[in-house]
Amino acid sequence: TLEAAREYISIENNFEKFVPDNFNEAIAYVDGSYSKELLKYSVGCVIQYNNKKIELSGSDNNPKYIEMNNVAGEILGSISAIKWAIDNGVESINIFHDYEGISKWANGDWTANKLGTKEYQEFIKHSRGKLKIKFSKVAAHTGVELNEAADQLAKKGLSSATMVNIRKTKLSA
Repeated sequence: TLEAAREYISIENNFEKFVPDNFNEAIAYVDGSYSKELLKYSVGCVIQYNNKKIELSGSDNNPKYIEMNNVAGEILGSISAIKWAIDNGVESINIFHDYEGISKWANGDWTANKLGTKEYQEFIKHSRGKLKIKFSKVAAHTGVELNEAADQLAKKGLSSATMVNIRKTKLSA
């Protein structure tokens, strides 16, 4: 059963891994970072789909979002994963995140007060018409392999010049 498979994988690898519910479901681990010295935020995103791993990272310094620090990168990671899934014809995505707000704003559990969180809520609402979107909270810095990889990509992203075209990364054949 799927439940037995998940239990086996969890025990065998000594940390929780995700088994997709169907063959057209992607999983994405997202994270964000912020540099006070560089005055920019960054994103790290690791997507697994059909036995392929796609990594996205980059940074931005949009004045409208900079006050949100690393949260801007966390939100941008979720948005990037969703845009990637839509662009690649994926039916369902499960976004793993370590910042609670990623799912809370998306699901309407938290009130969006800032421009970035308001736009994020609208984006999720619009995207749910094209894609089934689920969220799963994971603890930060606990050895979950893909979450740690997303964290490293976010840190690496701070050295990137821009976030331009991050969502246009297509699945290679």
